[in-house]
Amino acid sequence: MISLLFFMPDSPRFLISKGKEDEALCALRWLRGQDVDYWWEYEQIKASVQE
Repeated sequence: MISLLFFMPDSPRFLISKGKEDEALCALRWLRGQDVDYWWEYEQIKASVQE
């Protein structure tokens, strides 16, 4: 199980908090899949981090 952690990207929330918004979008795309509208979730995460 621990070996699977190496294949997981950092969380979008963590990446946004570090100013890595492009990487956060890539992580969301990886987690949710290409066909899912992840922009709403991205904007929600970004708003919660900025509070």
